[in-house]
Amino acid sequence: MAGLDPAGYRMAPLIRRLPACLRALRVPSIAVAKDLLTRQPPKLQLAIDALLIGTSSFFRDDLVFEHLADEVIPAMVARTGKPRVWSAACSNGMELYSVAMMLADHAALSLKQLLGTDFRSEAISEAERGIYSPEAASGIPPTLAKRHLIRGKASVAVAPAIHASVRWECRDLLTDSDPGPWDMILCRNLAIYLESGVVAQLWKKLRAALAPGGVLVVGKAEKPRLNGLTQVGPCIYRKHPVE
Repeated sequence: MAGLDPAGYRMAPLIRRLPACLRALRVPSIAVAKDLLTRQPPKLQLAIDALLIGTSSFFRDDLVFEHLADEVIPAMVARTGKPRVWSAACSNGMELYSVAMMLADHAALSLKQLLGTDFRSEAISEAERGIYSPEAASGIPPTLAKRHLIRGKASVAVAPAIHASVRWECRDLLTDSDPGPWDMILCRNLAIYLESGVVAQLWKKLRAALAPGGVLVVGKAEKPRLNGLTQVGPCIYRKHPVE
């Protein structure tokens, strides 16, 4: 896998993650890390996994998911039948599985219609497993948890129908893309780590990948101010039906 191109990222967040990167590589300094990666290139992915911050949870941000459940998803299902959803920079997959559970309650799931992508192979591996700690699953509404989780002694797993609806790919969102069209794209809390020029290009790329009338879901601190996108809820932007 290609290495991380730091040019698009703000340096301050990356620098703050350097101690975690050194711990992951089990080396005492940047100089030793550089020598190790030169001699053992396969360890580069381990360094990248530690360097990039991956934070997620089920049904993260109550107001966002309440609006998705009450307004966005019912309208989307009525319009498209079985919406296509892409979670870009998906981390360990919990947000995309959250959307899948809501779609399942509308009988709007089909095989591999949802896509989760992330640059970190470790995150994609966890998402593909679909197995989490009981603590991580505590944010799932009880009615959804009862229908869409399988509980074990020390873990919980997403139900087979939910698991089968998603495909996972390891890719760099800044250099790779999926043309869509997607009815919903989740890209939450990635833009805050990017340089402003790269952020603008990211929003344009995601807008282009949305179907007319599709929605983009972003993080609390992110505001994609672009022609053709209108905010319709907390952290939720709709692409104009006709541009």
